[in-house]
Amino acid sequence: MKSCPECGSEKLKQSNEGLICGDCGTVIEESIYSGERIIA
Repeated sequence: MKSCPECGSEKLKQSNEGLICGDCGTVIEESIYSGERIIA
């Protein structure tokens, strides 16, 4: 399991912004959304 690089906590939450530490609030992985549509 991943842990927070800042505080070492394993209480990580997935949110719209990405993976966030539940203890200190550090954003560990940011979700990148370009807003572009994929047309097939």
